[in-house]
Amino acid sequence: IKEVLEQQAWVDEAYVGRGWPNQLDVSIVEQKPIARWSDKGFLNQRGELIETSLGSELMALPMLNAVSHSKADVMAQYQDLAVLLRSRNLLIGGLESDDKRAWTVSLPNGLEIRVGRNQVMEKMKRFLQVYDEELHHRLNEVESVDVRYSNGVAVRWREEMPGMLTTQVAGKL
Repeated sequence: IKEVLEQQAWVDEAYVGRGWPNQLDVSIVEQKPIARWSDKGFLNQRGELIETSLGSELMALPMLNAVSHSKADVMAQYQDLAVLLRSRNLLIGGLESDDKRAWTVSLPNGLEIRVGRNQVMEKMKRFLQVYDEELHHRLNEVESVDVRYSNGVAVRWREEMPGMLTTQVAGKL
């Protein structure tokens, strides 16, 4: 019974025991979906893929995807970045790693942060410094931020509306 129950997609663990004199005690621990994994299902907190059709209730979860990293590595990176961004009330809408192992973080408003493959946390801290100093009031105007540089960031603004003033975020960090 335990093995059959644990084969179900939504069951993380099942406990089956005998209750005296003629009972069967069953306890089930459900999977906790943390993020979607492409269109194949979702990842739990351990980065394990749970293959199941995605219901509409899971569509609000962040989308994770990677070519060259393991699912567990992607989940660990996601959790680290989520804690860092949550300190500014920012959420991750997506995290992707390409075939060159370079990371891109997407926020729910569509903003992309190109991080690269090395020193990910340090680069994200640099993004947060620029966010705190210059971008937090204008985040919806930003299309993408590239933090792959060793001593600064590049900001790409969304298309300008007529009469909109633009500014450059510059300075040495």
